Amino acid sequence: MWKIFKGTEIVEFAVRIEQNGYAFYQKAESLVKNPAAKELLSFLKEEEQKHEKVFREMLGNLDPINVRETYAGEYEEYLKALVDNHVFGAVDAAEKALAKLENEIDVLNTALGFEKDTILFFRELKELVSEKDQQVVEQLIKEEQSHLRKLAIVKGELCS
Repeated sequence: MWKIFKGTEIVEFAVRIEQNGYAFYQKAESLVKNPAAKELLSFLKEEEQKHEKVFREMLGNLDPINVRETYAGEYEEYLKALVDNHVFGAVDAAEKALAKLENEIDVLNTALGFEKDTILFFRELKELVSEKDQQVVEQLIKEEQSHLRKLAIVKGELCS
């Protein structure tokens, strides 16, 4: 069965994820003491703002798409599960996550989870947009992968 799905809804989820990521990195930056971790969190905060802007620009260019489903609503349920289970998918999720963290390693682990979830979500998003926008999303995926590597390096330095 084929279903028309609005790519705009998914891009709006991406905007929300970036906003929540910004809120997390902004607050996390004020909590850590390690200079390398603080600098990285500041950088990641700025990256979230840039990505939000890219997605907002993309919103005006999206058309409905056809997706293959085994039952009506399957793909929508899948995407909703991706967003709902994203580290920062819910409103105020960043604040709630930070309230539970006890140290800098916890902060970095949460950031690593956020970046991994974001990569997975962006890979799905890439299939919903035009070929031109697919290139933009692919670049964002590469940036998120870079963020993941940087976080892993800083975490490794703190753990040793």
